Amino acid sequence: MPLPSLRINTASAFATFIDLIFLAIAWEYFGKPILKMQLWVRAFLTLLGVMGWTSFFLRRPRLRVSHII
Repeated sequence: MPLPSLRINTASAFATFIDLIFLAIAWEYFGKPILKMQLWVRAFLTLLGVMGWTSFFLRRPRLRVSHII
């Protein structure tokens, strides 16, 4: 486990902010009166979307220094 540093803490705060923005957008989208969605379905789909969004970025291949050299 890496030691806490400014870079790691900044990246974590940025990722949390992006997740919050996505959560707000998804919540408003699923809240459209046209969809007539129940609250529990709206909450489930919103959280599922945020988890999917986050896991997409966790599965990305990381750039390693050995690939550059």
